[in-house]
Amino acid sequence: MSVASWVLIAWRARRELTARFLLVAAACLVVPAIYATLNGLSTRNYVGLAVLSAIAIGVAVGTVGQALATRAGPTGRGRASTWAVIGVLLVSAAVAGQRSAGRPTDLQLPRQIADWLAPRVTAGSSVPMTFLYSEVTAVALFDLASVPKLPVYRYQADRRLSAYLWLGLRDQQLFGIRRTLWAETLSDPRTSHLVLAGPHALTPIELLPALDDGRLGGIANETRIEVEREWAEIYVVDPAAVAAATDVPLHLSREAAEAWLDLKPGRAERRERERLLIQARTVLVGEDGPDILDSLVSEACLVPAGEGPRAFSLVPASPSNVSRRDAVCG
Repeated sequence: MSVASWVLIAWRARRELTARFLLVAAACLVVPAIYATLNGLSTRNYVGLAVLSAIAIGVAVGTVGQALATRAGPTGRGRASTWAVIGVLLVSAAVAGQRSAGRPTDLQLPRQIADWLAPRVTAGSSVPMTFLYSEVTAVALFDLASVPKLPVYRYQADRRLSAYLWLGLRDQQLFGIRRTLWAETLSDPRTSHLVLAGPHALTPIELLPALDDGRLGGIANETRIEVEREWAEIYVVDPAAVAAATDVPLHLSREAAEAWLDLKPGRAERRERERLLIQARTVLVGEDGPDILDSLVSEACLVPAGEGPRAFSLVPASPSNVSRRDAVCG
């Protein structure tokens, strides 16, 4: 129905300025909709196009109805019959569309998160949470606690690498958590819990080993909730004990490290970035333990970071060491 309506709008645009404006607006929204589809982004990216499509359907129905009413003749009965038929067709189409779409699925993970938190938070509490399901959880806990988003922002190249606690990759763009914002958010006296939900590109899963090992002060793992392929880690927070985590090195995945090294072109620039990455003793985290970056094989190696089997620290290699993770580094 939407496609047919847009075809009719395009036909009207040959003569009408308002139809042209509607067509141009839709064309501008098609590109982000396609991008969202290709990259699996949230359905909220289709809202603008959906609204315009609803307008287009209304205009198309009005156009078709007017044409049919005109053909039906000038009698009131003929026009009324025409509009009645159109009304029945529209209602039938809406019902058929809803049946084919089915009922919206119950979001079990945020419901279980809210059910677990509800008896454990006090009025006015703050529960910082990662992007995934934070809004749904906030609605469920509306009368009990606020649910601010964990401060994950696009990486700023003018900031020092040491300013970041975590870097992640989404849609080939780097996002990160700055140490200062981490401390400001979690040291708020109202903060009682921290929730990390996944899988999602903006969830700092590379920090999980450090969190579970107690490396980040004032935060202790309380429970894990799993619903099919989704999960949530819930931590109890002691705001008075939270610090800026200056003694915890940057955590990131191998892919995010590669993206950071490639931010600026040029061999000399990359070599300098490689030096900074090694100097920071960055922690690389992977499901089975990451391999070292190919360009760093002769410069560094990976040693256990003391945060479980998935986390390894990037450290300078000894003169005799040119191998990978299992090497003995001096």
